[in-house]
Amino acid sequence: MKKLISLVIFSALIVGTLSSCLQDTTSSSVTTTKAPATTQATTTQAPGNTTAAPNAVTSASPKESSDPAAIATGLSKDGSWIFSILSDVTLTDPLTVTGTFHDKDDATAAVYRKLALYAQDANHNVTANYTLTVPKITVNSPNFRIQNGTVKGDIYVNANGFDLNGCTLNGNLYFTKDEFKNSFTNTKGTITGKTEVTGNADAVAAVSANKESSDPAAIATGLSKDGVWIFSVLSNVTMTDPLTVTGEFHDKDDATAAVYRKLALYAQDDKHNVTAQFTLTVPKITVNSPNFRIQNGTVVGDIYVNANGFDLNGCTLQGNLYFTKQEFSDSFKNTNGTITGKTVITGNADAVTAVSPDKESSDPAAIIKGLSADGVWIFSVLSNVTVPNEIVVDGEFHDKGDTANAIYRKLALYTQDDKHNVTAQFTLTVPKITVNSENFRIQYGTVKGDIYVNANGFNLNGCTLDGNLYFSKQEYMDSCKNTNFTVTGTTAVQ
Repeated sequence: MKKLISLVIFSALIVGTLSSCLQDTTSSSVTTTKAPATTQATTTQAPGNTTAAPNAVTSASPKESSDPAAIATGLSKDGSWIFSILSDVTLTDPLTVTGTFHDKDDATAAVYRKLALYAQDANHNVTANYTLTVPKITVNSPNFRIQNGTVKGDIYVNANGFDLNGCTLNGNLYFTKDEFKNSFTNTKGTITGKTEVTGNADAVAAVSANKESSDPAAIATGLSKDGVWIFSVLSNVTMTDPLTVTGEFHDKDDATAAVYRKLALYAQDDKHNVTAQFTLTVPKITVNSPNFRIQNGTVVGDIYVNANGFDLNGCTLQGNLYFTKQEFSDSFKNTNGTITGKTVITGNADAVTAVSPDKESSDPAAIIKGLSADGVWIFSVLSNVTVPNEIVVDGEFHDKGDTANAIYRKLALYTQDDKHNVTAQFTLTVPKITVNSENFRIQYGTVKGDIYVNANGFNLNGCTLDGNLYFSKQEYMDSCKNTNFTVTGTTAVQ
């Protein structure tokens, strides 16, 4: 009997030990099979068949972002072999893919580069496709693949081995050489536009011979005296500050050619067929360059011309056109252009800046400076604007900047035409305005915020104050000269 009991206990111990070993073995097996499947998959595939979206495996993605600047850097010569876009994104400037890269950054591997417009799970199932909207992509990197998703824009190829893999190109595909087209691989890609050989590399830059951008600062520089003879805007754009076209330029930058300058509000293909037209919204454009043409598209805003040979060529001006001299009007060339407002000869150059004799801007820093002790007697805001910090109106100023005139200062929250008819009113949102300047007027528009007055002669003229109005002394309140105003909050001395 004792031997039987001992045998049962011994058997139980053996079963328990085997069970424990089996569990350890099973656990080890599971851990082994969990080794990164994506790593095994990508290492067994040829470079041209890599399907793993970089965002699925962080270690396999040197770079991923939907920030336009990051995309441009990531696909530059200083970028990475693979770049993933993580959402729909619109680029205002052209994208250039440059540099030679190798699969997985291994110098012994095949030359290969990839832009992934999709996301996927750990099993390589595509979970989302994204759209990249861009004026154009220039491909200088060999064996460059765009995988899945959609590209809205034209692609210009200057290298061998370009590949559209499951990608829809909502635009045209241009190759600068037959060999580049012959080496093109279209793996279940779709091209809605044309596929052509342009014949030379210069055709890639035909749309913008010198400079193209939809960045307001770049536009201002490109049309300045330090700018270029031709400038292309590549999408609809709104500028908050006035635009001044200055300097003498020649056609195609050839000093022996005719004096000529151009702003292109359109895109075109290599046959010069217009493929898109854009709208430039701007408070005003002042033209000081002779023989300046605005071609196609739409300008929303007024144009003031101080030079001969101005030309609206197929362009719609949604605003007024002013000439400072009869000769400038006489030399004007309206080639299939449309002007919705008035065309007027102002008679003198001062009328060009009648709305804002000294300074105008919708930039918060410029507003704060313009109303400071170092600012100007009159300041115009040209659009709705939010200033995050307090505005302090300081210093003594005189009407029209003439010390012989009465003490007077003004903030204009509106625009007007040359007949002083108000054409638009704007809203200034600010935490607080402190008024230390005597005889300070805010005219028209709306202020959202509180105003604190420490000076005589404050005046709201046709302005709505969506906030409180406080005076630090009774005399300041008594000297207030409000005309056709509205204050939604409290008016008090405190």
